[in-house]
Amino acid sequence: MNGIFILGTTGEGPALSRRAQEEMIHGSCEAAGARVPVLVGVTHPSFADAVALARASRAAGASAVVTAGPVYFPVAQPQLEAYTRRFADASPLPVFVYNMPSHTHAFFEAETVARLAEHGNIAGLKDSSGQIMYLENCRAATAHRRDFTLMTGPEEMMAECVMNGIHGGVNGGSNLFPALYVALYKAAARGDLDAVRPLRARVLDISRRLYNAGTYGSSYLQGIKCAASVMGLCSDVLAAPYERFGPAEKETIAAHVREIQAELGGS
Repeated sequence: MNGIFILGTTGEGPALSRRAQEEMIHGSCEAAGARVPVLVGVTHPSFADAVALARASRAAGASAVVTAGPVYFPVAQPQLEAYTRRFADASPLPVFVYNMPSHTHAFFEAETVARLAEHGNIAGLKDSSGQIMYLENCRAATAHRRDFTLMTGPEEMMAECVMNGIHGGVNGGSNLFPALYVALYKAAARGDLDAVRPLRARVLDISRRLYNAGTYGSSYLQGIKCAASVMGLCSDVLAAPYERFGPAEKETIAAHVREIQAELGGS
């Protein structure tokens, strides 16, 4: 099933004010109109604020919430597990664990994920570590829960993951070219290698052209927002500390977007 994930990394969720987060939750749920599930990122340094965002998500009509655990403070696996269990106990919505070690500096080990999967209100895992073997280990460790959903973040490896039993992907590029990413997912889910190869090649090309125009680690996020603005989807303004691309990078992105749209038939 397709869905929408808001206030994650690409959505700059942790950088937004509480007011902006709640406005995004209500606006997104209203726009979705219950046609597809809406998953809300509620990662916050404050446990109380994370729970409050979960409650706001429930009131707005969201389907589930996503937490990467506590941020800023280093945590050991027992602390990470205890925090997530406590959050799942308090959340009025099903909880997805978000493994994002490059940003949170906390890694949900496969054994920890397996134990968390025993909790009735923890529905799945979104992994953005970029480690296929880690996801495979999580799949094996949670096989006893047939309803536990596993998703990958990096779009460059989504097809391989799905063909190896992972349930789907939460991919930044799908904000720009959703039809392409849905087609790739469906082909991978069917195990249709002939269909997967050209679609995956296009996804990798998008990654090369749009996510590397800058010189910093934020180039991915700047590229996504810049491309979205070129396509008329939203502004290219980013939350602090990041800044939008300058004229040269923006023109490069605009040229790439025009080329990609022409290659995809104008989509």
